[in-house]
Amino acid sequence: MKRSRLGAYLAAVCLAIAFAVSGCGGGGGGGSASTGVSASNIKASMPSTWDFVGGNVTVSADVVNSSQIKDIHAEITKPDSTTENVPMSPDPAGHGTYLGTYKAPPNVRTDGQSMVYNVQVVLTDKSNAVWKSNSTAFQVPAPMIPPAPQVD
Repeated sequence: MKRSRLGAYLAAVCLAIAFAVSGCGGGGGGGSASTGVSASNIKASMPSTWDFVGGNVTVSADVVNSSQIKDIHAEITKPDSTTENVPMSPDPAGHGTYLGTYKAPPNVRTDGQSMVYNVQVVLTDKSNAVWKSNSTAFQVPAPMIPPAPQVD
């Protein structure tokens, strides 16, 4: 091998070894390079009669490579910035969808503002690599505030 080709060859071998040792990194929000777990189609669904009293919110996610999952949960960030983890489990209907239920409290604000909750799905694979989805949100609407009385 010529000297210039030998240098290029050695550089390629070193690069390949570096990737093999360190992994190639994750994608799509911090995915796992080792097992490729990820989720898509993240939804927070409320009943059609949803109002200021709150209620059950169903969090769903379509999971890729679910056989490699050690843990999956929805991380709910509340309006006061605290978080709550909601366990998720496989949908009995199958198709790689996981479901969890969060009980949203009533909106008792008196300023007419909705309470906004952010949801991220967090997957941990069997090698303890963590993947987080992008956030989606849902709101508990404000109670109706009656208009001020008219004074004549």
